[in-house]
Amino acid sequence: PGAVVEMGVSQDPPQVQIGQAGSDGMAHITVQLIEKSVTRAPELARKMRGTLMLSTTDYRTSVTVRFEGSRIVIDGEADAKAWLQVEGEAIVLARLAGGGAGISSPRKQGVRVRGLPRHPLFAWRLHKLLNG
Repeated sequence: PGAVVEMGVSQDPPQVQIGQAGSDGMAHITVQLIEKSVTRAPELARKMRGTLMLSTTDYRTSVTVRFEGSRIVIDGEADAKAWLQVEGEAIVLARLAGGGAGISSPRKQGVRVRGLPRHPLFAWRLHKLLNG
């Protein structure tokens, strides 16, 4: 079956893939979490443009998620130029990326977010994508 196209714009969900090698375990977990969100809201995922870096404080690993419209690439490396940079313990980041179940406030959970004032629309869309 071919791609669904409406008025010249693909309606298929963006493809989620692993790019550069690095923190493979964290990259694979992030792919699974992002795919789940993309399946729930493909139209929102297609509108996303920007980069998100997730860094764990307990395992010292990072991944960068690049939202490019028709695809989402997850690199197993840190990108200090990412639009949003989120840092915290691995289990807390996984909960946030998986929809935030049980998380009252990222700050209370020891999560630091950088870049929010510069990219509020990206942050808002990311929040909507991850929280269905």
